[in-house]
Amino acid sequence: FLPVRLFKDYELLSVDHSQIIKTMTSSGTSGQRVSKIFLDRETATNQTKVLTKIVSSLIGRKRLPLLIIDTKTVVKNRNLFSARGAGILGFSMFGIDVTYALNEDMSLDIDAVKIFCEKHRKDNILIFGFTYIIWEHFFKTLSNSRQTLELKNATLLHGGGWKKLFEEAVDNLENGVALNPKDAKSWFRLAHAHNELGNCEAAQNAAREAVDRKKNFGGGWYELGIAEWCKGDGNKTVALNSLEKARNDRSWRKMAEYEIDKINNPHRYVE
Repeated sequence: FLPVRLFKDYELLSVDHSQIIKTMTSSGTSGQRVSKIFLDRETATNQTKVLTKIVSSLIGRKRLPLLIIDTKTVVKNRNLFSARGAGILGFSMFGIDVTYALNEDMSLDIDAVKIFCEKHRKDNILIFGFTYIIWEHFFKTLSNSRQTLELKNATLLHGGGWKKLFEEAVDNLENGVALNPKDAKSWFRLAHAHNELGNCEAAQNAAREAVDRKKNFGGGWYELGIAEWCKGDGNKTVALNSLEKARNDRSWRKMAEYEIDKINNPHRYVE
């Protein structure tokens, strides 16, 4: 097992450099250094086989009309892939009539999307994109312009870019607790967002507000324990105490036990 952060700091290879046919990089949406993954021909082939089996189990073996919520410029360099480019090319093999929903400037090409939807209104279709891009450049644009699309037969596959959504969520969640400061779950959601972003002090403050309003709420104690531990930079004893309180809530018992074991036995886990 290797900590994933090593891929940001070192060029890790299990074959000679001469056998590398592709280099993939992470999306880097959190503003950190990107990871580099080097692929030889055998590994690239195995990746394709595994992806085919996984996706086929969800959509069947038939290729579907594919709407990609991104711009085609992402896949121009076939030798140096970003996570976005690799994802797009990987899922493109499951599609026909592959259509890109965004222009080069990331604006929505609404005409192309409407033509695609109308053309395949009676078909099952596949939509793929990164979570943040779908939210920011597709859903928001449609919502702000009050336009709707016929997508009832669509399967949406998405991932990546989630940190940007948590950054955006914090402002909305802070507005929420300001409007309803007595709601424990609102404070819990704010604590969770801060924990995902690594804002330990802010997460502790929000989580304490949650448990002050609902003493037996496992979710509040769970987020408080996560924030107090702060990925190893916090107080172990205090964090374990909060997680034990979360464990008393049946709904949160399994998650609390998992985090307790991670703190007590860090050698079993890879971050």
